[in-house]
Amino acid sequence: GFVIGCGNSNNSMLVCPPLCNVLNLVTKSFAHLTFQLPLKRLVPTILKVLSVMFTFLSSLFRLIIKMIFVDLINKKLIHPVLHSMASVSQVSWGVGIGIFLGFTPTVGVQMYLAALIWGFCRYLLNFKFNLPVSVAMVWISNPLTMIPMYYGFLTTGCWVQGKEQLTYATFESRLTEILGMESVWGSIVSGAEYLLIELGEPMMLGSLFFAFPIAIGSYFLTYYGLLRHRQHKAYQAQMSYEEWCAAHEIAP
Repeated sequence: GFVIGCGNSNNSMLVCPPLCNVLNLVTKSFAHLTFQLPLKRLVPTILKVLSVMFTFLSSLFRLIIKMIFVDLINKKLIHPVLHSMASVSQVSWGVGIGIFLGFTPTVGVQMYLAALIWGFCRYLLNFKFNLPVSVAMVWISNPLTMIPMYYGFLTTGCWVQGKEQLTYATFESRLTEILGMESVWGSIVSGAEYLLIELGEPMMLGSLFFAFPIAIGSYFLTYYGLLRHRQHKAYQAQMSYEEWCAAHEIAP
């Protein structure tokens, strides 16, 4: 082999002069980029790159917000209400009952509870509410919102009872482990045991401080909001509210 070098050494210049010239050229170019480019081009270039990155991240953030929140709220919560064929009262009751169940620690069985309550009201109390809307509303608690919601229930219940509170990290770790189980049924059973038995009383008590006022508020908000929506549709069609409901086979 042979030694490659450059500089003032006679050995280095004699070994490989062409390669040494190339290295000298690269060194001079690097020095030029290092000391000349920042003064003329580097700062504007960095600012431009940062601007492009900021624009990209902003667009990505808006897309994520739209996908997670806007689409979820619109498809899961608003769309069933506006397109229901039931009366305003039945839809409003469906929203209130669904929201109430959604704000209880009954993950995995909330839809079944809604159906059970609907059957009880329908056949024993002769009272009707819209079941599809109620089932849609329980999705207010979902894998994205469940952990912070349930921890809020727990801390509220512990505060009311004067008990020591569980840390959020411990609670999140345990609930994430349960949600990650391969068996769906096993996840439901383990979740129910953890939320209703291990945490039990403070969890249920704390949830009621959220469930009752939010459900009641949701009922009145839906009632007046849906009524105004249908009246506006009738006005646009130049029809009375009763005529519009009859034309669309919707109970007034």
